[in-house]
Amino acid sequence: MAQRERLAHSTDAYRVLHTAEVSWKAEAIGATLQQALVDYKSWTPERIAVALKMQSLYPEKDWVKTFSPTFKNGDILASTNLQVLARILKESSLEDSEESIKSGGGSWKPQLHFVWHYLLERYLPGPDSTSPPKGSFQDFFRIVVDESLFSATSSPQRKYWGFQVFQKALSRIDEERMPMLFTGNFMRSWINHLSNRDNYLHKIAQQTATEVQTFVKQNPHLGFSLILQLTGVRGSQNFDKLTKTKTVGSILLSLDAEGIQKYIQWLFSHVEDFDASDSDGIQTINHKRQWTIEQLFALIRNGSIPKSDEWVQSVLDWLAVHGLFLAKKKSSKNPIAAARSVANPPFSDELRKSCRSRLLSCLSELNTSTTVLKTGEKATKVSAVASDGEFWVSKVLKTITALEADIKHVSALVEVDEEDQELRQRSLELVKKLRSVPEDQRETARGAELLLLATTLQHYCVDDPEEVDNDSLQTCIDGATRMFPEGGKKKKKKEFKNKAEDENEGVHEPVDVLVDTIIGFLEKATAYLKTTANQVFSLLSGSVKDSTIDLVLTQLERRDPTVEEEDDNGDIEMTGVESDEDGEEGVEETEDESDQSSAQEEEDEDEEDEDIDDEEALALRDKIEQALRVNGIEPATGDSDSEEELMDDGQMMAIDEQLAEVFRSRTNEKRSGKHDAQREATHFKIRVLDLVDTYVKKQSSNPLILRFISPLVDIMTGSSSDERQLLEKTKGIFSNRLAPKLNQLPSDISKSLVVKSYQDIHNYARRVRVPGLQSAFKQCSLNLTKCLLNLEAEDVVVDAYRASLTDFFTRKNSALQPVFFEDFLRQNRVVGWKLRQDILEGSDKALNGHRLSQAFQFIHVLLPAVSMAPALKSEWNAFLPALVAKILSTGHAACTEKATLNSVQLKTVLKLAVEALRLTQRQSPEALEETWNPDSWTSLKSELIECKRFENATGLHQTCDQIANAIKTPNTGPKTKQKKRKITDLQPVPAKRETKRKKVKGDA
Repeated sequence: MAQRERLAHSTDAYRVLHTAEVSWKAEAIGATLQQALVDYKSWTPERIAVALKMQSLYPEKDWVKTFSPTFKNGDILASTNLQVLARILKESSLEDSEESIKSGGGSWKPQLHFVWHYLLERYLPGPDSTSPPKGSFQDFFRIVVDESLFSATSSPQRKYWGFQVFQKALSRIDEERMPMLFTGNFMRSWINHLSNRDNYLHKIAQQTATEVQTFVKQNPHLGFSLILQLTGVRGSQNFDKLTKTKTVGSILLSLDAEGIQKYIQWLFSHVEDFDASDSDGIQTINHKRQWTIEQLFALIRNGSIPKSDEWVQSVLDWLAVHGLFLAKKKSSKNPIAAARSVANPPFSDELRKSCRSRLLSCLSELNTSTTVLKTGEKATKVSAVASDGEFWVSKVLKTITALEADIKHVSALVEVDEEDQELRQRSLELVKKLRSVPEDQRETARGAELLLLATTLQHYCVDDPEEVDNDSLQTCIDGATRMFPEGGKKKKKKEFKNKAEDENEGVHEPVDVLVDTIIGFLEKATAYLKTTANQVFSLLSGSVKDSTIDLVLTQLERRDPTVEEEDDNGDIEMTGVESDEDGEEGVEETEDESDQSSAQEEEDEDEEDEDIDDEEALALRDKIEQALRVNGIEPATGDSDSEEELMDDGQMMAIDEQLAEVFRSRTNEKRSGKHDAQREATHFKIRVLDLVDTYVKKQSSNPLILRFISPLVDIMTGSSSDERQLLEKTKGIFSNRLAPKLNQLPSDISKSLVVKSYQDIHNYARRVRVPGLQSAFKQCSLNLTKCLLNLEAEDVVVDAYRASLTDFFTRKNSALQPVFFEDFLRQNRVVGWKLRQDILEGSDKALNGHRLSQAFQFIHVLLPAVSMAPALKSEWNAFLPALVAKILSTGHAACTEKATLNSVQLKTVLKLAVEALRLTQRQSPEALEETWNPDSWTSLKSELIECKRFENATGLHQTCDQIANAIKTPNTGPKTKQKKRKITDLQPVPAKRETKRKKVKGDA
């Protein structure tokens, strides 16, 4: 060990000796080589370090003779020496330490031996090094590290060093040598130790993953090469999922646009051409292709990955090609890159279905992402579009249209009949016309355009051609055509419904037709349709009518989802006359024919209901018969004789249990079905609430937002314990979106609409006890108060608050809180002054001490109104005697046995007295002593002292003294102003008051 320590510290000495200029230098070098490399027979990591140093200093020496017989080649780093080098670095380093570990000595050191620095410096010289790389790094890492330190039989200590070697090599590696680091044994050990927190080397494995992520951030151009290694043959396609890390995901975030494009092209090439000759090969191919589909979707979904039109378009094109078409022939010049090659073997039906599904999912994500579009110096954020302003769904449909035209190289998976094809063509033609509407209608037109495009694409992507819903697309075409007649003047030969309705007065608004389609999207509950519905509604919101709001609110009404209801006025049902192939309109049914048709339909429905009932009855009968057979009893049949087989009590009880179980199971099935239907109805309402949220956000100044108040409150008050999510969603919209926006209503809004909403808010505030909702009611009331005052409807405001005050004082279960009134009175003191008498009279009717004290607090808030409006002085003088009398009577009543006020509440009452006295001194000093009567306050103080509940309330006693003394000492001139600063303390000290008075006199 002493010899090894000397070798470890001698490398720097050899370098000094090499540069020295002395006469005995040659003899010293020879002696050094003899001692270090010849006389010392055991090869250790330290001796390897010395040998590497001496070789670099004296390359002309005969090193073959010096290193033999251990090393066959004079160059220690030669490929033929690597097996020996690996054994020395692996085994010699641990000869002593492993023994100490077994004996509990614990002398193993986790630090990596310094010889590895010399080795890596030779193979991977740093940027400042003048020496070229030496030897084969691939052979070195494979033999010395992977097959040695990371071998299956290697100890955890050696693997720990192996991870350190990997980290040091990673910091030196370039793109060419990157794959050489990710060898088989290393990857296996790394993945194993990352995947389990309890593994011995989990921490160092995590540290290695962190180093990899840091390395990519510093060298983003190497990110793609690194991903290939992690998800390649030696790694796993599900690396992040398997290791429970975000290594691959973080690397993707560090890639630039070029790196992302390379990765996508690799994914494409990874699944195109295979040689599959057996069933196992097919399964592997399908698995790889499915993984590729998910990776493409993950790139689109991750909002942190920088997106470019080029690679996003390539992903959408690839999914469209493999989801909707079959490539028949290679076409190297095809502008759609995904259609240039032919997949071998062809994609399975399940994979094509997955491509269609992920295509819609990608568009769903893109619908919610925003792009900054610049028009001159103005920049706006727009959703669902590429950088050129075109909808992504439009770009996908352009790809589909181009592929449909290329019948030589590709063919559609599903043949479309002439009628469907014509309908889709009409839709796309109408889209072109919508792009030329006037600027003031542009946003609404874009909403109709997106709806048409999304509906058309949905038709292409259905799994079953029989499920294609032409009516929805025709409805969109009809609504958009009527909304923008200049865009739909040309009439088609073949039309669906709605012609007969166009001339009727009861025809639905075009925007209602489009919104009804949007609601239909929400019923299907797919992410693509949901995001499309919200985006389209956002664009159409500026054209929403009163009837449109009715349509949306109808969806939020509470009803039993298990009961089928007939179409009501809230549903838009498009009916009309179809035309035949020659363009002639069908003949309308006569009244008798219509009646017969309706009767026949009802009869058919009754028969269907009877069939369903019969099926359910037969199923129940089978279960009962099975229960009888279990107990050895054959059910009675029409062919059985009249003899009856008697059963004992045990058989009867067994049958009872079996039958009870049958009926219990039947009941549970019904309950489960009802619960599922209720849950789905709740989720649908949540999706509809997104439309409400969107409308209030986009149209905050539109008076129609007032119509949402009552329905939203009804949802909150009617939600059950199972509808917690619905309740929270509604409360969030009402409190955080609707209530604050009510201050943006226009000045020319209808007075009657505001009055109704205002009265509704007060009614709800009095009775609704949903936690956190009172603050929203208060905000709504304050914002609508401003609106009503602007409309000169002050009497409406006063009447509403008067009724609410009465409810607060007199009704035990009133939900109103004092802050509901305080904020109103503080912001509208002059208007609130008209409620002074109502508040004072309300104190007589207060149900408890808290509400009684709040009455005086409300008046306290109102007092500054007298100073703000000089015209109120006469009203103040008339009101003051009643106020003083009420304060005194309340104080005396508090000292009786039936008192309801405590010391804190009585303090609030006397605080009002102090403020009222101060106001009297300023406004009517001549009536001070007559109105306030100092003896009455002295009497009140005595009564407080004698009352056991207030005998120790010295603050109350001092306040009475303060008032009495202030009454006896009238103030005039500047003294009155100084006294305003004096009477501020609720518990004044007479001595301090006198000192202040003297100071004022001195100043005067």
